Amino acid sequence: MKNVMIAIMLLVTVAMTAQRNRGQNERLSEMSVEEKATLATKKATLALALDDAQSKKMYPIILAQITKRENFRKSRKDETEKPSKEDRIKMGNERLDEKIAMQRQVKAILNDEQFQKWQKHMLRNKRDRGKHKKRVK
Repeated sequence: MKNVMIAIMLLVTVAMTAQRNRGQNERLSEMSVEEKATLATKKATLALALDDAQSKKMYPIILAQITKRENFRKSRKDETEKPSKEDRIKMGNERLDEKIAMQRQVKAILNDEQFQKWQKHMLRNKRDRGKHKKRVK
């Protein structure tokens, strides 16, 4: 009887955890692109101590980035087959070109200290993204 109760408690705990994580993803997907950009800009303002002028300059950059990402996700959902090796190379080059362009734009807006913080944050996000993927699967 004791083992049965432990098994039931374990199952309930796992089910609640799975539901909680799904709810967070649904809330993000319900937000519009503009709302996501506003939220990301405010987070950047807090993390980098941006002034009003810098925040206003960062918003269009972040909005463009989120819009491109959302459009890419929607286009990939429609496709059923994986891209070829040449297409993957082309997409990788385009993505890197966009990152370089964004980095140049951000560097023009931020001072040196803020830019260093931004770069560390971007590297941390990239590193943590891999951990999240492993944890989700």
